[in-house]
Amino acid sequence: IDVDENDVSTSDREPPKHESIAALLSISLHAATLEDNDEMSPLEHAIMSNSSLKTVQLLQAATRK
Repeated sequence: IDVDENDVSTSDREPPKHESIAALLSISLHAATLEDNDEMSPLEHAIMSNSSLKTVQLLQAATRK
């Protein structure tokens, strides 16, 4: 089977660590609104990777500011 390492489903990834997300957002809330090449936001990635509710809520709050 030929697998492209760049073609990894979001659901196959480890959920982001809450502490890492909080640290990034403490530097810049703008980071919560950036989209990747697939036009997905950090909040969408967090939801798709089964992040904790605490992390999803943190990203939701950051996008409202």
